[in-house]
Amino acid sequence: MSDQTAERLTEEDVFEVCDALKCQGRDVTQQAVLASLGRGSMTTVTRVMSLWEGGQKAHDTDLSADDGESTLGFGRQMLRTLTERMRQQAAEEAARLTQLVEEERRRVTEVAQAYDDLVNDAEQRIAQVRTNAARTTEQLHNELDSLTTELGQTRQELEHLKTLVVDQEKKLAVERDRTEHANEMKNWMAKQRDEEMRMIGEGRAKEHLLSVEVSNLKIELKNLKDSLCSFELHNKTMQKWLDDDNEKLKNLTFELDATQQELEKKNQRAVALEIDKAALEANLQAFTHQVDDYRGRLTVSDARVAELITALQSRAPTHSKRTKPTGSRPPMSLCSG
Repeated sequence: MSDQTAERLTEEDVFEVCDALKCQGRDVTQQAVLASLGRGSMTTVTRVMSLWEGGQKAHDTDLSADDGESTLGFGRQMLRTLTERMRQQAAEEAARLTQLVEEERRRVTEVAQAYDDLVNDAEQRIAQVRTNAARTTEQLHNELDSLTTELGQTRQELEHLKTLVVDQEKKLAVERDRTEHANEMKNWMAKQRDEEMRMIGEGRAKEHLLSVEVSNLKIELKNLKDSLCSFELHNKTMQKWLDDDNEKLKNLTFELDATQQELEKKNQRAVALEIDKAALEANLQAFTHQVDDYRGRLTVSDARVAELITALQSRAPTHSKRTKPTGSRPPMSLCSG
């Protein structure tokens, strides 16, 4: 619609500039006319100059009754030529737009394919991460259950060891009482030594037995002390293992939190990709509507050209009088809306 308005506004100016250049004796060329006008496009100037040149040829030739038909035929031929040229330009423009549409569709298809590939890759990665997270969680639960079981067993062992220690302490107390009693007996025997001189042999035998029993009690006490030291070392080792297991459990908990954060980031990225895909589809629909509108305009333009041809055929001259064109004005304007 803007091209038709520009042509109606500049047609008279182009004719005046062409007449002025001809009166000055200068060559009427497209560049000279466009330079004199200072506006317009080369396509509009070329079309209007072809009409002006046709009018000049008609002005320089005397028309007879027979020449009218040839002139009308020439005008029709020019009209056909211009119509074919306009249709060719419209077809080229439509082909160019169709090619642009195909390229845009191909690009959209490539973008959609890349998006689908990215979504599939993201889904696969998310599924893999979820699988790894589930596997890690299951391993953590298993290890936690194992640690809990081991901790329970350790506690049971500690309780058992505490029981053993209590029993050993009780035994030590009993042995201590026995040792004190033995010492008392020894002292008593020392006091009664003079009285038991006549039973030296028997007294010495009893003293030997008591010394042997005391020695055995000392050895047993030493063994109990060694057992208590071993139990303390074992208890320290078990406590160290428990601390290590707690630290490992904390590290596994941190890794699980990091994995969950990565999953949330990938979900956000998938949502952003869905929004970009919707925007691309909306742009493609808008571009398709523009192409359909342009095709509708081409259909209307073809209908107007057909109406113009019909109007020219209905205006054919019916008398044999000589006519003369009016100056440099064209026989008929081809740019009427």
